[in-house]
Amino acid sequence: MAARTWATVDVSAVRHNVRLAREIVGPGVGVAAVVKAEAYGHGAAPVARAALEAGAAALVVANAQEGVELRGAGLDAPIIVIGASLTCDAEAIVAHGLAASLSPPAMLDAIQAEARRQGRKARVHLMVDLGMRRDGVTWDEALELASRLVAAREVELEGVASHFPTADSEDTRFAERQIAEFARLVADVSAIGLRPRYAHLAASAAILRLPQSHFNLVRLGILLYGMSPLPRTAMATLAGWQPVLSWRARVVYLRRVAAGTEVGYGHTYVTPRATVLATLPVGYYDGYLRAYSNNADVLIHGRRVPVVGRVSMDYVTVDVGDVPEAAVGDVATLIGRDGAECIRAEELAERRGTIPYEVTCAIGPRVRRIYVEA
Repeated sequence: MAARTWATVDVSAVRHNVRLAREIVGPGVGVAAVVKAEAYGHGAAPVARAALEAGAAALVVANAQEGVELRGAGLDAPIIVIGASLTCDAEAIVAHGLAASLSPPAMLDAIQAEARRQGRKARVHLMVDLGMRRDGVTWDEALELASRLVAAREVELEGVASHFPTADSEDTRFAERQIAEFARLVADVSAIGLRPRYAHLAASAAILRLPQSHFNLVRLGILLYGMSPLPRTAMATLAGWQPVLSWRARVVYLRRVAAGTEVGYGHTYVTPRATVLATLPVGYYDGYLRAYSNNADVLIHGRRVPVVGRVSMDYVTVDVGDVPEAAVGDVATLIGRDGAECIRAEELAERRGTIPYEVTCAIGPRVRRIYVEA
């Protein structure tokens, strides 16, 4: 069956963005590709393969389930579970060779017991809370866990990590203090007698703005997908990064209407003139959210046309009165380029007061993903 709405994912752009990140951080610093949340809605396994082909040192996921799914897709690269885990996840973490964050601290006992039971060596990362207040152990807990790891034959400390809460802020003072604290923490862990392979603090915003935070591994998240981790006013920093995803739908219906015609649920839009309305088979179930009602454009024949009326679960209506050649079957671009015009995920994010991460993560399973080499 022909796709009514689809997202095209350019895996060559993924490879380009990984190579660009490696150039920015320079030799001696690895790039870990963040593919959690189905690679921010792009599709985890295809994106992960492309990132590894371009030299990514590791993959980063949010939980054990995501790591197990990547193993099931045949990926045997290092996988770091960056988020908090449940102790009941330890069996799968060890069995599938994932590297778990020791958050909460009880994960060490669970991982060590499973490694002993399975007769395998486990790898772990100390995720330390230096200001995020979301997950991660305290400084004192980190040092206590590190002391225990010195004698833990079944468990290897592969990395020490933390997370910036303010790397995208113009005021870098908190981030700079966090970098200094993290460096002291890494030194304290080393003084205990451990030599973790990785120290990682920087994600996308810090890759661009805080080179002193790169240590020897960075986590390439939103930049992997060619989207900005910074406010729209800082879009100039995206020079060279290639957007990975475009999203399109086909016109399924055209209707000529008179001036004063009320449109959609609640009649929130009334046509100011005689015009032509086009229906697109995409709605908030697909991730084209209700917040775009009367508040977004799409591209048809290289021209911007406005969304009119409320976005419903399965459909959106656009005004194509200025596109006289519009026809049923035409392709409408929701995200991406059509001729000289382009709609970026950042634009949709700005229109609904959110971030581009949420825009692509919201794209639902009914939207077919098509993987291409552009």
